Amino acid sequence: ADPSTFVMLNNCFAKDQKKVWCLDACIANADAATFEVLDDGVMWLDGLPMPHGYAKDRAAVYYASYGDKPIIVKGANPMYFVSYGGGRFGKDDSRVYTAGKLIPKADAMTWRPLAAAYSADASRVFFQRQILKGVDPVTFEVLSTGPNAMRVAKDRFRFFLHDDEITIAEYEQYAAGSRNWMNAKM
Repeated sequence: ADPSTFVMLNNCFAKDQKKVWCLDACIANADAATFEVLDDGVMWLDGLPMPHGYAKDRAAVYYASYGDKPIIVKGANPMYFVSYGGGRFGKDDSRVYTAGKLIPKADAMTWRPLAAAYSADASRVFFQRQILKGVDPVTFEVLSTGPNAMRVAKDRFRFFLHDDEITIAEYEQYAAGSRNWMNAKM
């Protein structure tokens, strides 16, 4: 690295006049002259900042996450790509991504991030890259259950923990902070 031109861009990416780095690796073929970060490079997990984020140059979109090598976001158009912060979601004019990977069947025109790893478009709800089958996107909401990183959600018919359906009794135990809330099934 050239110390006279080296600059930290966010919690994931740095560059000098000629090269771009992510966490501990140089990103081969990244164009330092047009390279820019798209968010602050932080995802909060249980109150701790974890390096995760998107960046782009004239030719590609990049995603970095703590513990993994940076990836090129396949199919992403750098001209239209935006990050929704928190190092999780991003989209361009025709595709939607989470953690740098395509969310299949997401409609980029109507898609919106929700909370945690949930998102929705006009006709579907997603947990990470999975479609939650039979969920009503109009009434779907992510419920706050305190500082726990796991979030529950519901629509007018059912409750969910991540992409698993749970009962109302399990939700009530979980929301109350019960340490053995999963025992409600047994």
